[in-house]
Amino acid sequence: MICARMTNSDLNPLQFLELCLPVSDIHKSLGWYRSLGLIELSTNDIRQYHYAVISDGDFCIGLHGSDLPGAGLSFIRPNLARHVLDKMDAGDEFIYSILGEDIFHESAQVDPDGSLAVLVEARTFSPSYAEESSPLIGSLERVILPCMHTEESLKFWQSYGFIAVESELNDYVELHTPGLLVGLHTGTRRITLRFQPQDYNAAVANLNQTHTLKCFHDQEVKGVELIAPEGTCIQLISS
Repeated sequence: MICARMTNSDLNPLQFLELCLPVSDIHKSLGWYRSLGLIELSTNDIRQYHYAVISDGDFCIGLHGSDLPGAGLSFIRPNLARHVLDKMDAGDEFIYSILGEDIFHESAQVDPDGSLAVLVEARTFSPSYAEESSPLIGSLERVILPCMHTEESLKFWQSYGFIAVESELNDYVELHTPGLLVGLHTGTRRITLRFQPQDYNAAVANLNQTHTLKCFHDQEVKGVELIAPEGTCIQLISS
């Protein structure tokens, strides 16, 4: 069991924006996610490359048709340029930082297992408005990040204001921030999105007609999973 000290989320200036995924074929990935019932949101013209966003009505996934150096979590951070410069002065390293006058400010750090923590100065798409009916795969239950160094990754994400919650499961810890639950489970090698359909059996029967599903059993959770074109794992679990 991993025990983590609670931090004060009230002091966290970050607002979760999206899970950002680099994709080689944005139209293929976009069509694939839409086939799961996720909705496409309207994006603005800040990006200088192909960019699309899909959502379950709350959680958003950004598909980046660029040379983004990896997948990760993206946050809005007020006064980003000043924040990044202060962190650099304190010795923090960024894998990239885009700062200057009349440009969109953005920066990124990387956790010990290769997941990005991206900071942007403003929204890059219009907010979603939840429809009356949820997507076929339901709503996101949690994001599970690649993790081979749990303690080190825990400290990294706590520096971004996440609150760690103890778990009775071996080598597992939950990280909470408003609008997002992240799981760190030692041995996980790819980003996994875990959804909970309103009607699990109906969702599985429907997806079986067009997708290849595989059963999985992870600790105390069972369900089915499928792999997106860019390699993201999507899991469906029953309530």
